[in-house]
Amino acid sequence: MADGIRIRTLLSPGVPRGLRAEMFKHQQDLDAVAQDLQAARDMVEAGLVDWVGLDIKALPEHYGQVVGRANAATKAWDSLEVLIEAAGRGGPDFEVRTTVVPGDVTADDAVEVARRVHAAGARVYALQQARSEGTSGEFDVVAPGWDGMCERMAERIEALGWDRFTYRPA
Repeated sequence: MADGIRIRTLLSPGVPRGLRAEMFKHQQDLDAVAQDLQAARDMVEAGLVDWVGLDIKALPEHYGQVVGRANAATKAWDSLEVLIEAAGRGGPDFEVRTTVVPGDVTADDAVEVARRVHAAGARVYALQQARSEGTSGEFDVVAPGWDGMCERMAERIEALGWDRFTYRPA
């Protein structure tokens, strides 16, 4: 998923055909993946988005280690700012989520990521335990005691006081 921004668009008859075509250039299934922060901002500001799922994979200082791309942290965390600003003006509903993998920096960062996301103003959050389905299989998604560790992370994250918190175990 390109930079972790998933957008469900409103494809009403009022959306100009050219704009629909542009939106579909970025689409994978019916959730468009915005590869360009400005394009995502434009769609949000134009009222063409009714829901966004934003993956914040790690703390900014560890992001490159997780995704293997320069500037990915900036795009993800800047996207969070865009969504929070838009929410203040009646913008789309959004969920921020973090997927954790055993023995990975994502697990080390998860609670602090959630703290920073909450402090920034997000109010809906999900902690997702990595699953083996749909992955390359290049990393382990199970480890001794991992389920319990994830449950404890979820408890700590939920205690931050979200409007809605979801824990998605594997």
